[in-house]
Amino acid sequence: MYRVLIVDDETTIREQLPVAFEWAQYGFEVAGTAANGMEAMAAVEKYTPDLILLDIRMPVMDGLTFLKWLHDSPWRETKVLILTGYSEFDYAITAMRYGAMGYLNKPLDEDEIAEYLNEIARELSRKNPERASEPGSDLAESAKRYIDTHYMEPVTVGGIASALFVTPAYLGQVFQKKMNTTIRQYLMSVRIERAKELLEKTSLHVYEIAGRVGFSESKYLVACFQKETGYSPVAWRRMSQEKK
Repeated sequence: MYRVLIVDDETTIREQLPVAFEWAQYGFEVAGTAANGMEAMAAVEKYTPDLILLDIRMPVMDGLTFLKWLHDSPWRETKVLILTGYSEFDYAITAMRYGAMGYLNKPLDEDEIAEYLNEIARELSRKNPERASEPGSDLAESAKRYIDTHYMEPVTVGGIASALFVTPAYLGQVFQKKMNTTIRQYLMSVRIERAKELLEKTSLHVYEIAGRVGFSESKYLVACFQKETGYSPVAWRRMSQEKK
């Protein structure tokens, strides 16, 4: 996915914009935020965004000063959309002079953002066709990594979607297309594989293993394990020990 950096001194913008708009539908994800131009300079080096949504009026370093820095930096090709509650034409002219490609007035209009994102995605895809060819791959991989890290917790599709700033329906669709399995099926396979490892390498009781791999009750682990492997956990442990 193409990375977005949001630079705005308004806390509500930094907190709400990443989750209020369905970026992933257009091939984008919010990589980070910054409260002023000075923070944005460090964020650009950290995240190397493809698109920056930049406020004009900010403390410490305003948007125009940051734009001048960006224009002379190695990241000068980064796409920039200006965010401002002030519609003075002079600001727009100056911003365009330093490479901004658009000007959005607050409160932001979702249709207008979507129109810009479609345009920017087309431009970026022409420059980097390999990334454009698989716009959902990064999202699916991020979901996979989330499950691999949090499988022992009460994971839900909604929780993963919230962490990745997308809707559950969109995440499920992309994941199944890219991974050839559903999120729930992948989560179950991870939990069963971890249970196998604990059965083979430890002397933990089945109820202890259940808690360590994300099952609320041992009987649920037993039922799922039997369904996935054809063996009960106890039988699997016995069989693995006999092979040694």
